Amino acid sequence: MRVNGVSPGVIDTPWWDALPEAQKQAMFKDFAARTPVGRVWRPEDVAQAIAF
Repeated sequence: MRVNGVSPGVIDTPWWDALPEAQKQAMFKDFAARTPVGRVWRPEDVAQAIAF
């Protein structure tokens, strides 16, 4: 059996829209600093990784 997994971490989706924009951007900056790619993912990034 072969299994592929995608674990991008934080994704900029409407889930985060409940936060004030300044707080959201500050959190994203902090999250991005702790990831190998150095940024927060977008839904289309994840879709491309899965399609690949």
